[in-house]
Amino acid sequence: PPTPLPTPPPTRLEKPVCTQGYVQCERGMAVVNGTKSDSVTCETACGGNCCINGSTDFPACNGLTGFVCKDDSCDGDNSCHYANVEYIVNSCSGHWACRALGAGGHAGNIVNSCSGYYSCFGAGYVRGNVGNIVDSCSGYWSCRNLGRAGVDVSVAGVGDVLGSCNAQNACEDAFMLTNKTSENMHTCCNESGGCKGDTTLPTECSPPPTPPPTPPPTPLPTPPPTRLEKPVCTQGYVQCERGMAVVNGTKSDSVTCETACGGNCCINGSTDFPACNGLTGFVCKDDSCDGDNSCHYANVEYIVNSCSGHWACRALGAGGHAGNIVNSCSGYYSCFGAGYVRGNVGNIVDSCSGYWSCRNLGRAGVDVSVAGVGDVLGSCNAQNACEDAFMLTNKTSENMHTCCNESGGCKGDTTLPTECSPPPTPPPT
Repeated sequence: PPTPLPTPPPTRLEKPVCTQGYVQCERGMAVVNGTKSDSVTCETACGGNCCINGSTDFPACNGLTGFVCKDDSCDGDNSCHYANVEYIVNSCSGHWACRALGAGGHAGNIVNSCSGYYSCFGAGYVRGNVGNIVDSCSGYWSCRNLGRAGVDVSVAGVGDVLGSCNAQNACEDAFMLTNKTSENMHTCCNESGGCKGDTTLPTECSPPPTPPPTPPPTPLPTPPPTRLEKPVCTQGYVQCERGMAVVNGTKSDSVTCETACGGNCCINGSTDFPACNGLTGFVCKDDSCDGDNSCHYANVEYIVNSCSGHWACRALGAGGHAGNIVNSCSGYYSCFGAGYVRGNVGNIVDSCSGYWSCRNLGRAGVDVSVAGVGDVLGSCNAQNACEDAFMLTNKTSENMHTCCNESGGCKGDTTLPTECSPPPTPPPT
């Protein structure tokens, strides 16, 4: 079988998982209740769980702006010094690691990366740019000055760095000054000095070809319940109306869906982005709606074993309509905005599993009410599959049967591919 693609990193707007909790920093000071402290440093707020092992002259996290996980991230003299990043998880270990990373420029999420003295030092510095760094840049001086620009130059940079540059001096001084690429680095430059000083992206950094779609299963999936039918949920449902629980037929003024779920649905949302805020519909107590902003203002019939991942099912059917969601919508941003604003999506069953899959599927606009698609059955199970399909003025009432299961499959389509039609009914025996 073909080697699978690396797991896509979280986008810059998403929060990577950090079970120990984050400390938010602004120029080296802790942000407490949304306000930058005048007296509590990031190092102090970490309580010995991050921003550690810096010396008196070279403390860790001095000047840091971003979120750092309390998992021993930013470990060593001058580590994360004046860095400007999104989130740091299990990263930046070693004296001077991640010093000035993204300072005056930008860097994305740093996850399981930048391990070793001077690793990621100055990457994306001074108007440069580095995307997310995931499972990369482990080794002394690895990724030092990667994508670093200069005071008067703003074109240096590179996209996401995924499973790459894991060796001493690997990717050091690459894509500096006037050299830039928006492409990502996939599983390359993992030898000592690999890609050091490079100004163009080596061929081996490109992602491998998309594997062919999996053959459709035989027989066809069991037909989904109609919109008026209740899917099986042995754990029981919580009924929600605009984010509040419906108790004995009456919308509660004080009990949210999240509270009514009791930790069995509408889970793992953050304080700023709670799960099921504004949800209208029935959600099964089987860990459905799991993640920041999941099921936020969705308007659906029933949700069973679905909507897992940050921002999954956000605004699904809001201002439009969506049917039953069963065993579907798994992955960051999956089913985000599907059927939104006068759009329409039927039942979604065994479908839309993959980052950004079915995002904006059947989404219309404020003044347009003709976008949409029928039921989605065993389809769109891959990264970006069916994203932006049947949007705005494009509509079909036909169902999608076991199709578009390759990465980017049917993305932006306005007509239903032939392979989405059900096979002919076999003659009677």
